[in-house]
Amino acid sequence: MLGLAACSPHPQAVAPAAATTASPAADATLLPLQITGRGEAGRPVRFIEQDGNRKLYEVQAKSFVGTRGSATNADLHTAHVIFYDRDGTTLIADSPLAVVDEKSKQVTMSGRVHAKTSTGITLTCDVLVYDHSTDRVHGQGNVKITKQGYTLTGSTIDSDLSLSQVHMQ
Repeated sequence: MLGLAACSPHPQAVAPAAATTASPAADATLLPLQITGRGEAGRPVRFIEQDGNRKLYEVQAKSFVGTRGSATNADLHTAHVIFYDRDGTTLIADSPLAVVDEKSKQVTMSGRVHAKTSTGITLTCDVLVYDHSTDRVHGQGNVKITKQGYTLTGSTIDSDLSLSQVHMQ
């Protein structure tokens, strides 16, 4: 088989492209990317969120489905979350579902949340939202706090992570 190729010593002139004011980055649109993961027995999927050198929370889950685009969201199934307060106290919470939303800087846990501080205070509620901007948790539905044999009940709660500054209704 024989192949021939040739180049012209005088290539045709090509007219310059018209100038545009839009940059390529302005025209580029990121398509959402869906990411899924599943842990194994004894090895759950794990996420850690930090703000500088401070660890905010650590999430462990059996599985997750996330989207990456203009913001990142992740739905975590059978979630175990450790929230770290500035004073060193931790709040450990478990729920069937947790949603991490990077844009709003919130973690929303739902499906009957069970939580306990490192000082022994327990909290149960239907939905628990951690808000990084305020470093507080907000709970809704069947709220119950137990501390040193005392039990408080209500429909909503707003508190710091140590559950020491609590407002219930």
